[in-house]
Amino acid sequence: MFKKAILIAGAALAIVCCCSSCQKEKKPQTPQSVALATQPGDKPVAAASGEKYVTIYATSDWTAESLADWITVDPAAGGKGIQEVTLAYQANTSGAVRKGGVRFSSAANSETFILTQDK
Repeated sequence: MFKKAILIAGAALAIVCCCSSCQKEKKPQTPQSVALATQPGDKPVAAASGEKYVTIYATSDWTAESLADWITVDPAAGGKGIQEVTLAYQANTSGAVRKGGVRFSSAANSETFILTQDK
């Protein structure tokens, strides 16, 4: 009976460890830094206008800057903690796949999220 309980507990622990390692979340390791969390296999967005959500992990104040005129960021700044940021993108009428970036910066570092939009 005791052996069965240990085996079940060990199996449960293994499942929890496997599931928790599936996420691609990067949490900041240094003071005053910012990190992005993206979904595994992040796919291009549709050609129609829409919104994409990105999660920010920050240990200090941060700002966001769109590097493409067809992407807007809301909010464009935040503070310490976890926050979801909305990237609103305009319709792609160019006839070609396009990529645009959003730079998230803190006092210590910056990271750029690349948004790919279908044609």
